[in-house]
Amino acid sequence: MQLRLSTLLSTILCYAVFLLQPVPAHCGEPVLFITEHVPPLVYPEKGVLKGYSIELAKAVWDKMNIAKPNFRVQPWARSIKYFNSKTPTCLFPASLTTSRCKKYRCVAFPASYKIGILAHKKDKARFITDAQLKQSRIITARLSSTMKILIQLGFSEKNFDYGSTVHACVKKFAKGRAPLITGDVASILYNYASIGKKRSNLYVIKNIATLQQGFIFNNAVPQSYVLAFKKALTTVVNSKKGKALHRAYFSLNKPHP
Repeated sequence: MQLRLSTLLSTILCYAVFLLQPVPAHCGEPVLFITEHVPPLVYPEKGVLKGYSIELAKAVWDKMNIAKPNFRVQPWARSIKYFNSKTPTCLFPASLTTSRCKKYRCVAFPASYKIGILAHKKDKARFITDAQLKQSRIITARLSSTMKILIQLGFSEKNFDYGSTVHACVKKFAKGRAPLITGDVASILYNYASIGKKRSNLYVIKNIATLQQGFIFNNAVPQSYVLAFKKALTTVVNSKKGKALHRAYFSLNKPHP
């Protein structure tokens, strides 16, 4: 009788310990998180991914009490082309355009892209008016939201010289393939410096948009996961750690990578 009572108490204790453990927000197939190099949101440093979006995602996973998934880095054009697959996938950082928010489930975070048209300083006198801009070739990443914005502003597809990634676009621009380049200003400057060029050689001819950034999830991701992710993100962003993280990457006195 005493042995049975001891066994029963041990069993109850085990269940109690189990119930006190945090329960993961999602127990299905792991969500694949895909990104690309867009500093200061995502960039490599000594072989390790750094940036606001990376640190934010890690903090959210900690809050959700799930194992940190691996990041996959690949060009945006490839990511968006195969986004509607059967594999639960999240793309980030993504510009949360109206069309994307209608098509996908989006979770915003407090960061944005400053989209501009840039030229070499030696050429800036050639581009005083919008008409001069619209008569010139502009290098842009294929399938980017920037291209759609330019078309809405009256630019024509015949203006565009495409690259598969921001890095590819910058290399074309540095070689003189076109006098203008467009996209996220911080990312263009970062990639320009990464190929041994001076950022001070570039000039922002025109700022064309500021786009809200965030995470977008495909239909293979359970709604319960998206809701848990959004809740955890809100908590993290409003916490002392979240605010410190934002200051660390977006302080006006801090040079971007």
